Amino acid sequence: MSVVTAARELAALAQFADGLDDLTGIADFLDVPMGDWFDVPPDQASDYFGRKGLRTTWSYADMLGQEHDRAFTVAKMMDVDMLGQVRDSLQSALSNGVTFREWSATLTPILKQAGWWGEVDGAKLGSPWRLETIFRTNMLTAYAVGQWGQIVSQADIAPYLMYDAVDDHRTRPLHRAWDGKVLPVVHPWWRQHMPPNGFGCRCGAIQLDADQLADMGLSVSEPPEDGTYRWINPRTGRARDVPNGIDPGFDRNAGADVAQAAERDKIKPGATVPEVAKTLAQRVRQMPDESRAAVSQSMAREHWSRFDALALAFMAGSAEARLAAAVAAYRVRFGDAPPLVPGLSALELVELFQAAVARGVALPPEFDWA
Repeated sequence: MSVVTAARELAALAQFADGLDDLTGIADFLDVPMGDWFDVPPDQASDYFGRKGLRTTWSYADMLGQEHDRAFTVAKMMDVDMLGQVRDSLQSALSNGVTFREWSATLTPILKQAGWWGEVDGAKLGSPWRLETIFRTNMLTAYAVGQWGQIVSQADIAPYLMYDAVDDHRTRPLHRAWDGKVLPVVHPWWRQHMPPNGFGCRCGAIQLDADQLADMGLSVSEPPEDGTYRWINPRTGRARDVPNGIDPGFDRNAGADVAQAAERDKIKPGATVPEVAKTLAQRVRQMPDESRAAVSQSMAREHWSRFDALALAFMAGSAEARLAAAVAAYRVRFGDAPPLVPGLSALELVELFQAAVARGVALPPEFDWA
């Protein structure tokens, strides 16, 4: 085969691959469930997704970074009911190993019927490309969060991570340069470079122990130093530095952020009512305004349905507000309301319920309070 013929065949192959990417993407052409890319139980990824509220946005730049850990959004999808339907469909896909092709085939007619498709009044809404971006980004981030929890739990026996790029014609130049780089799990480089690192990014990270590192002929790398670029948020005008090779909003380790937030917001054993109230109040303040109602519905499953207002009310200091918060704190600890206690004042009830919460011992349903 001549060099010219070989070049033509390679060009034709590349054109064919580009056509596949435009239609469904390589993974979806193979019809592989996204979860098969990760050694992560689906419920771990689904749990992360299920804790999200809802927030309507007009542009991707309206909500970036850690805000995505608290709320789900699709740019230009301003109907909260439709937004919730898309979120629920993605969570179902996570739980059941649904491929993009299956998910898209189910959701596309629903979006078309609702009028969220094509271009409307100059706004680009639903399209096959957008659905793929929504599916891939949300799935990869959810699984990456679950994967990071496993990485940290196994760091004592497998203390290294290797950057793993797909390394084909679609791979970003810097992602290709990072392919095969090995750094300790605890290295700060992973705080901003843990995949996915942008829209459509297919990179991952492979955890290795010392023996695996030696068997592969690898050694710990020098951390890449590729500089940053200045990005100005087109919606707010605010500027910040983003590492080169990474899209704005992806310059973080989502799994580490979620773990840190969970530890900060954890209701610790023996917590008093004020401590519980403070923790829940912090959670509420972090919620987007548009998603509080939706978040309250998910909180109800954990008996926190009234705590968003009551935690803040507790800080006001009135006896009634303190009692309401104490009852809500009791529900959080024991999963049920405290028993009726006749003859005690509101503040006496607060002390009683606070003591039960602090000791971790529920009050008996029937008791001689005389």
